[in-house]
Amino acid sequence: MSNILTVQDTSLTSIADSIRKKTGKTDKLAFPAGFVSEVDSIQTGGGSAPAEEIEESDVNFFDYDGTLIVSYTEAEAKALTSLPTPPEHSGLVFQGWNYTLEEVKANADAADIGALYTTDDGATRLEIEVASESRKDMKICFYQSKQSGVLIDWGDGNSERSAAVASFTFSTHDYGAAGHYTIKLTVDDDCEVKLGQNNGGVMVLFNASTGCSYKAELLSVNIGNHITGLNTGAFQYSYGLSRVSMTKGITSIQSGCFKCSAIRYITIPAGIDTIDYETFNECYALSNISLPVSMQNVENNAFRTCQVLRRVDIKRITNPGSYVFAECNNLKEISFKEEITYIPNGILSGCRSLVRVEFLGNVKILYSYALRGCTSIKTVDFTHCTAVPTAQSEIFYNYPSDLEILVPAALADEWRQATNWTSLAKYIKGV
Repeated sequence: MSNILTVQDTSLTSIADSIRKKTGKTDKLAFPAGFVSEVDSIQTGGGSAPAEEIEESDVNFFDYDGTLIVSYTEAEAKALTSLPTPPEHSGLVFQGWNYTLEEVKANADAADIGALYTTDDGATRLEIEVASESRKDMKICFYQSKQSGVLIDWGDGNSERSAAVASFTFSTHDYGAAGHYTIKLTVDDDCEVKLGQNNGGVMVLFNASTGCSYKAELLSVNIGNHITGLNTGAFQYSYGLSRVSMTKGITSIQSGCFKCSAIRYITIPAGIDTIDYETFNECYALSNISLPVSMQNVENNAFRTCQVLRRVDIKRITNPGSYVFAECNNLKEISFKEEITYIPNGILSGCRSLVRVEFLGNVKILYSYALRGCTSIKTVDFTHCTAVPTAQSEIFYNYPSDLEILVPAALADEWRQATNWTSLAKYIKGV
């Protein structure tokens, strides 16, 4: 009698996770053919050492999921004749980078470049997990420029057209059972869609009939064709959301859009010039972000409490807001461009790993708490100032004993005697 092997869904998931760990891929695997194909692709034997992990450098190219594809020194980046090609992903079509070759060369001293994708069928995909029988009803919300302009495929064999309104709308659905589903939104060619509600609410609501919201069920988002914007709070409090692929068609990302998500990385498309209020506030897992050269404005609390954010390119930012990087505990160095002469309230407060800050402009005013609680700060460079800037209360607080505030030698004595600088006199060093 032959033996029959029975495998539960949970076992298949564990096996798939192990295969993906070996291959380094994140795509879904179809059983059984996908499992066999991926196992066959795993190199074995030969005693060869594993490939070295790519380290970040002056210029870094990131895939949509935050994987570092390739990095270059400044000299290497300036010598490029073409941009690299990212790996292929099932169901996605690479649209290009959010930098041109010329922009890479012009910013080769420091630039993080990100990949942009659309889907192979043009549909926006929302991967969800309906966790239990009691939490299987949901609502999705978006703006459409045309009546019934979106075909909604709920991923369980049911589909419907969106409401007959050219405005904000929503659709509801009750799944028959718990499980994984992929919702597809196919937008008509003559329609434009912005994801999210009109009153600053999230796009995906579970337990919609009870008025509750179980927000860990949205896992990933692949934005497709004809999606032009993300409305206020579109994905806020989506605690399970870890991956978002962006298209070059996105022209606006509104306030609080990704607040409280588990996103580790994101590419901001070229042409967007503003990170709105609280867009990435409380994104505790966000370690990297690619801002295009068009980026100029970063509003209040935009990156507040992004506790593992390692680096952010602000050399083109001319209008930072208050508490933009407050409590970004993994930032080590930051340099403000010469156009920035007014340093907002609490802009770097509580950045406990911050070691060096450089102000390239003629700073006129530092508002309260700008560097409060930067407990590792070693050097603050004001050497580009032509006069002593006005300082409001508690610019520095809880700073180390070896702090050096570098100022022009000709201004050092006046600086030490200025209001709200006297308590810092022994740290002020003329150079």
